[in-house]
Amino acid sequence: MNRQPIRSLILAQYRQKASSRVAADRINAFFGEDVVSDRTVRNWYKRFQNGETSLEDHPRNGRPSVVDDGKLRRELEKHPDVTTSKLQKKFKCHRCTIGRHLHSMGFHKVRDQETPSKLGGANQRYKRKKM
Repeated sequence: MNRQPIRSLILAQYRQKASSRVAADRINAFFGEDVVSDRTVRNWYKRFQNGETSLEDHPRNGRPSVVDDGKLRRELEKHPDVTTSKLQKKFKCHRCTIGRHLHSMGFHKVRDQETPSKLGGANQRYKRKKM
């Protein structure tokens, strides 16, 4: 989700001198529950109070991810029953990295009902959540 519109609303609420709680409630009422937390609004208010007006993220520490969500999504469309073990080999990363990306894309672990003894650990499958 593009966070720019939400950050723009946080800035507008800051300029109107709304409290962080009120700002979070207003934004959540407009976009839906749990779009922004009071803590997030407070963090942005702190940035604005320090004179920062940019709505962009600060650069992050650490190594960039080796897994491209778009490539992972295309691989899942081609092979919907692929295991995390096979994805790990294809993308040359740890299976936990694959699991984190799948989880952030709305997938959750499921076990194959036909061959449960063969699955487990690195061979768990992921399915898209029904919403």
